[in-house]
Amino acid sequence: MNPYVMQVRPLPDHLLEIVFDNGEVRVFDVKPFLDRGDFSRLKRDDVWRTVRVVAGSVEWDGGLDLSYDTLYLLGVPLPQMGFHPLPEPDDHPSPGVAEPSPGYGGKARPD
Repeated sequence: MNPYVMQVRPLPDHLLEIVFDNGEVRVFDVKPFLDRGDFSRLKRDDVWRTVRVVAGSVEWDGGLDLSYDTLYLLGVPLPQMGFHPLPEPDDHPSPGVAEPSPGYGGKARPD
């Protein structure tokens, strides 16, 4: 079984950024669907921006929807799209970042 959609964000050029319940982020290109019946309404920006998550899939006003299976199987993981998620912060200082000296107790040195 494929993961469910947790979040969706409409992007320019009829792309959707989708966060799935397994933590993956994929980009789905809706353009191939825009000439198929009612999906042509998604060419209108006011309709395009109404996208939301409903029951683990995505839906637009007027009942247009795409299943989580379609979104996951045809979606492209962010790194393959040329985007890279920011790394998670950790408790380790970055190389080259000075830590306060224990002798100063983390306070600025007197002049």
